[in-house]
Amino acid sequence: MQRPAMRFRRREGKLKNCRRILARCVAPALALFAFPACNALANGINGVLPVALDQPQLNFIIRPDGATDPYVYDDSFSGDTGFNLSGFLDTGASGVLIDGDSAEFFRTPTSTGLPRQTASGSPVYFQDVGAVGTDVFSVSQKFNVSIAPFHPSIDQKVSDTQDQYNNQGSFTGVDLSYYNHTVNGVRAQVSTPSDPNGDPGPLSGVNILGMPAMAGKVVVMDARPLNSLQFDGLRTYLYNPGTAFKQATNDSDPGIPNTTRTIKLSYGSFDSFTKTGTLDGSGNVVPFTGAQLAANMPTLAHNPFIGPNPLSPAGDTTPGIKVQYGNLSATGSFLLDTGSIASMISSNIASKLDVRYVKDTQGTDSAQLETYDPAHPLDPGTPISNQFQVSVTGIGGTATYAGFYLNSMLVRTAEGNAANDNDPKHLRFSNAPVVVNDIKLSDSLTLDGVFGMNFIP
Repeated sequence: MQRPAMRFRRREGKLKNCRRILARCVAPALALFAFPACNALANGINGVLPVALDQPQLNFIIRPDGATDPYVYDDSFSGDTGFNLSGFLDTGASGVLIDGDSAEFFRTPTSTGLPRQTASGSPVYFQDVGAVGTDVFSVSQKFNVSIAPFHPSIDQKVSDTQDQYNNQGSFTGVDLSYYNHTVNGVRAQVSTPSDPNGDPGPLSGVNILGMPAMAGKVVVMDARPLNSLQFDGLRTYLYNPGTAFKQATNDSDPGIPNTTRTIKLSYGSFDSFTKTGTLDGSGNVVPFTGAQLAANMPTLAHNPFIGPNPLSPAGDTTPGIKVQYGNLSATGSFLLDTGSIASMISSNIASKLDVRYVKDTQGTDSAQLETYDPAHPLDPGTPISNQFQVSVTGIGGTATYAGFYLNSMLVRTAEGNAANDNDPKHLRFSNAPVVVNDIKLSDSLTLDGVFGMNFIP
């Protein structure tokens, strides 16, 4: 699954000041830590924006499998040769996505272009599902990805080392040790290059480091620079578990901070909703199975949920997120998605709050929400005041959805009493903005919701 970009359009009302809280999400394969952008009460968090001010990114290089030197490319802005890439760190993405336009220009001393996977002489393709629909990608051959933090000091190191490479024409003596986390043997999804007329697709220019880059690691995000609303943004780091907090360098190399709240996660695999194979004459993916599938599919990893794994909920006691609007409430399992700048609830969850789309407006530029009487569903509803719109761009294209403000969103913590919603150790977001959007994995399974970056950190 991929949701790399969203655009926000306000319908009415004022944007509110953000308040955040330091939290830790604990699970076997991933932990997220965040320095708060601003202070908050332990259990009452008010004023969250409809969309996040920024999304986590990391710097990275890719090397041919078994090689020492990374792929390079010609930088059209500087006129020099570069090797650094940046990508969104996306817990909602099951794999790694490489921009198709960039992939065409990667080169080594002996080859040009990122090599693609083939089976029996035919290119291998991958069909994935996302926030707007499905899309088809080519599949790369295996490469190794090495990751560096996203921080101004790393920008300087990248500039210095790329200058050194350009000055001497080789990687001899070039120190790339700041790319200090490596994932070997990655098969990536590669987006479709721009058409011959240069018209970009929805994912053009986007690289995504999904769950395979984070599995077994700890992600630390520092949102404090966002308080200035200047040119500095979210700073992101990747650490091995057990790395100590470093107070002396907390603004450049913090290690793993101590936390006050812990959120339990479950994990679900979306693999069964994807296809890997070759294309038929109509451009449809003819899926592989068995050993042929294992030998050709892109590298995928499971995704985190706040709530029971929706693909296998039986016996899963992971606390879900409780939403409330007026006197009505509903609880669901929400995808924890750092790749989404907005948070979402499904139309099914919305219906439990007596909220729905005004007829024939869903997915249009005039998308609008209303409350309605479920006892008389054919009667006209009442438009919701202070609603907003978000344009969602990702797999499947672009669509516009409407959002509104919940009275509260309750996220239960491990420190709080799971049986007591009013325990002050839980996290309760008031006036919580959510978009109504159905992310369909299949005809029979739709996600309850998405907990996006506007609530993190």
